[in-house]
Amino acid sequence: MLAEATSADYVRDPTGWGSAEVAALFPGFKHLDMRTNGAVIRLRYGGSGPPLLLLHGNSQNHATWYGVAARLAQHPELDVVAGTTKPLWPKKPGFVARMRAVHELIPMTAVTRETIIFPTAIVAVRRKLFDRLGGFGFPDFDGAGEDTEFATRLSLAGAAGAYDPSWFTCHEVNEGFLALCDRYRRYGLANGRLIGLTTSPVAHDYMRTHWRAGWRTIWRWEYTGRRAAAHAAYRNRFAAIASATLATLVRLSYWRGVKEAFRPAA
Repeated sequence: MLAEATSADYVRDPTGWGSAEVAALFPGFKHLDMRTNGAVIRLRYGGSGPPLLLLHGNSQNHATWYGVAARLAQHPELDVVAGTTKPLWPKKPGFVARMRAVHELIPMTAVTRETIIFPTAIVAVRRKLFDRLGGFGFPDFDGAGEDTEFATRLSLAGAAGAYDPSWFTCHEVNEGFLALCDRYRRYGLANGRLIGLTTSPVAHDYMRTHWRAGWRTIWRWEYTGRRAAAHAAYRNRFAAIASATLATLVRLSYWRGVKEAFRPAA
């Protein structure tokens, strides 16, 4: 160890060590400079038990982990901590971006009695448990649904988990409308395929029967749910109708994927 920050260092050198306000997000943690083979790494260290390394992503910093780090330090029995996502607004958000935010058309965490269904980008899992269960991926995996399936495997394995809504990452919402529809078709296809596995969440069981519904029925389901959110978000009646309509079309793309997964191969 080369150095350990003190309260005086945050006043003397805030550019180098950061601020006391950020340090307060990590109660009981030490702020250290550690020499490694060829580099000096600055880190925060706290808690007890087997070591768990939390690495932040590109363009972020260690403060990203303040919620989960503090929770794990206080509750070493936890195996999984999941956060959630919020919209990452572009500088000039268009109508589609606003529509996605209003109707929460981004991967978000869902908490059920059985499972914490998390997005891949915002979860911390103990490494030994992750390796023992084989990590992400399942038969016929096609680039979607890996987080939902792994969340169920963790639950079936008896993993102790917690959901922390204060820990979040931002998801881009500037994708074009057609690309968004294609994304949701892939989500539906993946979740439909999961139904055939023992690692599909119970919350998705409704698809076993609902996939047979006609398109008019599905439209009514989805549009009714979107209409209230749209009218609450837009003062202009026509903008609200357009928003609810576009959101419903995205959800119809999801159901198209579900139907593809259940439809018998020709």
